[in-house]
Amino acid sequence: MKPKEKKSSITKAGKALIDFIKNNKIFVFLFLFSTSYFLYQNITTISWDLSVYVLNAQYWFSDGFYFETLRPPVAPLLIAFFNIFSGWGGAELLYIIFTSGVFAFSIYKFSRIARLNHTGLYALSLSFYVLLWGLSVGTELLSLAFLILATAYIISSKPVSGLFLGLSAMTRYAALGLFPILLFHFNLKRIGKSLLLFFGVVFLWLLYNYFAFGNFLESIANQYALNVLFRQDVIQPVNLRHFLEVQNILIPFFILGLAFVIYKLIKEIASSKKDSLKSLAGLAKKRKTELLMFALLIASIYSYASTPTKLSRYLFFLVFPTIYFGYLGIKGVISFFRIPENGITYFCAAIFVLNLGLLIEYGPHFEREEPYQEGIQILEELNLTHCTLRSNAWPIVNYLGIPASPYPRQEVLKQSLEAGEILLLYTRVGEPEYVFDEIFLEELPTLYKGRNIYVLGEENCKEWEGLPYTETYLQRLRSFIYETKGHEININPCFIMFQSYGLLEKGCNLIHGKGFIAEDKHGNRD
Repeated sequence: MKPKEKKSSITKAGKALIDFIKNNKIFVFLFLFSTSYFLYQNITTISWDLSVYVLNAQYWFSDGFYFETLRPPVAPLLIAFFNIFSGWGGAELLYIIFTSGVFAFSIYKFSRIARLNHTGLYALSLSFYVLLWGLSVGTELLSLAFLILATAYIISSKPVSGLFLGLSAMTRYAALGLFPILLFHFNLKRIGKSLLLFFGVVFLWLLYNYFAFGNFLESIANQYALNVLFRQDVIQPVNLRHFLEVQNILIPFFILGLAFVIYKLIKEIASSKKDSLKSLAGLAKKRKTELLMFALLIASIYSYASTPTKLSRYLFFLVFPTIYFGYLGIKGVISFFRIPENGITYFCAAIFVLNLGLLIEYGPHFEREEPYQEGIQILEELNLTHCTLRSNAWPIVNYLGIPASPYPRQEVLKQSLEAGEILLLYTRVGEPEYVFDEIFLEELPTLYKGRNIYVLGEENCKEWEGLPYTETYLQRLRSFIYETKGHEININPCFIMFQSYGLLEKGCNLIHGKGFIAEDKHGNRD
């Protein structure tokens, strides 16, 4: 490109940006406000999950000393990329700005394709729930943004939808099961291309798992084991309060919009030619957006309901169908009362203001860094930072610069201390249970006892060997079972993922060179 042409294109881009800002003042304000809030949240609090994503990035690219296998790769890769420009201190902040920007763009793109008011939809999307949970644990907002982009490109019949759905799944594994929405392309060629892109993105991560750990499914299996398989004894019922938290002010408009769409679909199906598959196929293509949002609504609720432990952030994908049907409900109200069309922007902006009130009133208090720094300072004062350290806040302690591994179970705690390991306990973490058992703790060698912090062990401690901690959740569980019960458990990812599906387990083992076999819970050939 010639210098003059390059300068001209830059000038045009700058002018287009200025024009966009002038014509979308409320949209830009919402972006700046929400991004500022996300940055404030990050600066003033500390996140267990986001700390791990930073640690994974450092392990890959900066000789870090901690790595969690069960975490998906997109967030750590982005943080590592931003580290190039700002160092690790600023990488998190750039990641937050990037994520907020991608989310704003996804809403804008979807709105244009679905012919909705982008400012109004963006205002609805920034509920107090999204502001609280979107970035407080690292990946929810980015995964949702990629999902919205995937949906937008499905509606516009572009196979690149598979790429964005794959990125969503590799940001947060909850999106892995959403690949059937690519069938809404209603075209075999586009479905094939989009599925190829989706599985292409996923396969790159599986390939890394194979070469790094020996099994394609290592990361996914560890997360499945932690959050689903070994939580079957603590299955919690669906909590309606979680739905209230996600949908809050939009509930009446969501119900109205959903009812309106259902009524319209029933009416159109009834008026279509009887027994005409062609007619129904045409209707499905015509109402692709509505059907897609129905599918996402059902998938979001099912994913939450089928997870043993229930947290409101497990409903994060429900935000998308909620704001869509909520917007349609608001549009119906605006139309019914014959309010001017631009009234929808101000109506949605008013809901955003109400959400800010909820944010101030009901927002939970996130963890702050200072209490954890206090524990680090105590270790420094006791000259224990060179020791082999274990803690019940091990990711945060690692994030703050002191290598640490997970706390030992109560059954093997004494052996751990006798081996020269130091245990740093924070009562604020809430686990393990023995942190609140003062009688039990009094029997152990104690180097420091405060109101919220314990340091257990001997001054003559075992030196840290300088090796990064990379033990997986399944490996830790196997060690604990063997130490306390004297027998092995099967941690083969093929068994973990497919033990109830014999053929799939056998096929998985065959791919990994173990033969076409199934195994029992102890790892023996079944």
